[in-house]
Amino acid sequence: MTRLAIGAAGMALIVFLMGWFHYHQVDAARQQGIRDERLVWQQRQAAAEAKAEVDRKAAQEKINAAERSYLLTRAAADVQKSELKKALDNEKASARACAAVTRELRDKLNLIGRHP
Repeated sequence: MTRLAIGAAGMALIVFLMGWFHYHQVDAARQQGIRDERLVWQQRQAAAEAKAEVDRKAAQEKINAAERSYLLTRAAADVQKSELKKALDNEKASARACAAVTRELRDKLNLIGRHP
C-alpha cells in the first residue's frame, strides 16, 4: 500500500506541477496580450492626436483668413465712410442754394451702398 500511496502522491505532484506550469504560461501570455493591446492603443491614440492637431491648425488658418478678410473689408468701409464725411462736409461748406446732391457726394454714396 505504501507504493500505491507514493505513486498517488507522485502523480498528484506531477499533476499539480503541470497545472501550475500551465497557469503561469497562460498568465504570461495574457500579460503579453495586455501589453500588445496597450501598445496598439497608444499608437492609435497618438495618430488620432496628430490628426486632431492637423485639423485644429487647418481650422485656425481658416479663422485667421476670415479675420484678415473682415479687417480688410472693415478698413475699406472706414475709408469710404471718411470720404463720405468729407464729401458731406464739403457739401455743407459750399452752401449752395441748389438742393441737388453733388456728383462727388452721389459717387461716395453709391460706393457705400454697393459695398458687401
